[in-house]
Formats: sequence, structure tokens, C-alpha cells
Amino acid sequence: MIRYKKKRSRRSFFITVALLVLLIFFSDRNPSSVQLPSQVLNVLISPVNGAFYGLSHALQDAYDSIFGSKATQERVAQLTQENAALVQKLKLMEQVITQQDYLKNEYDLLQVASDRLIPATVTAKDPSDTFVRFTIDGGSMAGMQVGDVVVQGVKNSQGSAVEGLVGRITEVGLDYAKVTSIMDESSNISIMCSQSGDYGVIDGRDRESFHGYTMDANATAAVGDDIVTSGLGGVYPRGLYIGKLVDVHLSDDELTRRFSMEAPVDFTKLYRVLVLHMEAKDE
Repeated sequence: MIRYKKKRSRRSFFITVALLVLLIFFSDRNPSSVQLPSQVLNVLISPVNGAFYGLSHALQDAYDSIFGSKATQERVAQLTQENAALVQKLKLMEQVITQQDYLKNEYDLLQVASDRLIPATVTAKDPSDTFVRFTIDGGSMAGMQVGDVVVQGVKNSQGSAVEGLVGRITEVGLDYAKVTSIMDESSNISIMCSQSGDYGVIDGRDRESFHGYTMDANATAAVGDDIVTSGLGGVYPRGLYIGKLVDVHLSDDELTRRFSMEAPVDFTKLYRVLVLHMEAKDE
């Protein structure tokens, strides 16, 4: 058995040697014949290479269509950033457009009273649907003090830019001040009707209106009259504009006249205010 395997091994060896000799002989006689095996190999491998090449391109195209190429992704990221910046600018422009009347009123007021008014921006507020208590920038470094009055540029019924009452400063830091607005239910506000001179008190408020009563049942204050601070009590100086009467009627006990008034200040959307220094006002 072993002898038989040795014979087969020798036979295979001689056959291989003979084939190599023939290959050398034919390649020497005809050099182009040596290319035949590689051509056969290329014919066999070419479809496989084509399939893998097509598959790789298909996968790359699928990836690019979903995620984009690296250059495309970088461009998309750049455009996304630019779009976010444009959206922010649009929001600022919309704020300017919606507040253009307020900004014009503030500008007009500063033209005649810039020496006693300190512009400030609201930086925070207590959780509430209205600005009852809020914080502004500035503080003592800007010259603000506890007791200073906070106003906003508004128009009265005659169309003049006036100081619309917002509230007063109750706490001051170096670069901030805390404000309690007239929306605070805990304090009544002494008022006066500009046209009739009647005195009264604001003792209630909601999101859109202030409510109160006159000190005299025979008061002649009427719908459309302007209401200002009376100066009584020393909390607010005399003459700060609060709003316009929209309803006046005799109270149930017939001892006073009840009234409702609308304020020109929007206490749901405060952004910029003006601080009126009390000493400057008194001067």
C-alpha cells in the first residue's frame, strides 16, 4: 500500500515537471500564450469585482441619501446654524415691531425727562401671569435706591407721552433692583381724576383693569377721564399717569362711586422700564 502511494506521488511529480517544461517551452516560442492563464483568471474574477464595486457604490449612495456626504453634512450643519441665527434675528425684529409704539413713547419721554429717568431692562419675574414682582438690571451702580418709582413711557388720552406708573423699587443690589408693581393686591393706591379733581382709591385689579372708588358720592369723574396718582400717603408722587376711566357708577351703599379703569401699561409683557429717582422728581 505504501509502495503504491509512493508511485502515485512520483507520477504526480513527473507530470507537474512536464507541464512546467511545456509551459516554459510554449512561452518562449509564443510569449503571448503566457497571458492566457491571467486572462482566464480575469474573466472569472471580473464579474465578482463588478458585483462588489456596484454593491459598494449602492451602499455609499444609500448612506449619502440618508445622512449625506461629509461635505454635505458640514454644509447642513452650517446652514442649520445660520438658520438659527436668522430665526433669532426675526424674533428680535418681531419684538421691535410689536413694541414700536412703546419704544416711541419711551423715546419721546426721554427727550423731555432724560435727566431724571434711568432706563432698565426686566431680567426676571416671580411665577405669575402678570408682573407683580420682578427684577431689573442697574441697581445702586446706576443710581437706583429703595423707594424709587418705576414707570413706562405711555400716551395719555390727549396723545402726549407721559410717565405711566408701573411700581416702586423695594430692594437694591449693586447691579440689580427688585420691583413691586401696582398689580400687588396688598396695597391700595391713592388716585385723582385729572379733569374733575375727584380723589379716590384703587382697591382691586385684574389682568386688564383696575377697580376702585371715589371718596365722594357726588364725584363728577366720568368715562374717558384720566386717572393719575394723588400724591397722598407719600408712596407715589403726584401726577403719574395710571389709566383712563371706562366705567363709573354709584356704589350699592350710595356713599361712593365705583369705577373701573384700563391701564396703558401691559402688565403681562413688561420688558423695558424707566426708573424715576424720587429726589429728582421732587426737584
